[in-house]
Amino acid sequence: MKTKATMKTLLTMLLMTLCFTTAEAKTQGKGKVYDIVDVMPSFPGGMQEMMNFLVTNVQYPKEAEKKGIEGRCTVRFIVEKNGNISNVKVVRSVHPLLDAEAVRVVNCMPKWTPGKRDGKPVRVKFNIPVQFKLK
Repeated sequence: MKTKATMKTLLTMLLMTLCFTTAEAKTQGKGKVYDIVDVMPSFPGGMQEMMNFLVTNVQYPKEAEKKGIEGRCTVRFIVEKNGNISNVKVVRSVHPLLDAEAVRVVNCMPKWTPGKRDGKPVRVKFNIPVQFKLK
């Protein structure tokens, strides 16, 4: 059974490996989406608050726990100009049950502080690896 301390430790290690991509891209007519900008988007309260959010909200799927399924999936999303999260998708899958939980939690995140380029809010891609580990 997973404890909050174990989840917090795992999420701390996970967030230390937070990854970003490195090129500019375009999407579905909403304007450019940047991978790297002058000021990257941030979760309200910073990295520690994002870790707390994940510890509080991630629920290990019972079926995955029973089957002993573990691993790390990476979720990509866009932080919009207004701070909303959109286009949440798994870019590195572990198992459908764990992937779905990671997507669910990211979709529940509050508004972020948007990224800025040349002093103006812009759309920015962001990747978060989510580690699922049983002990």
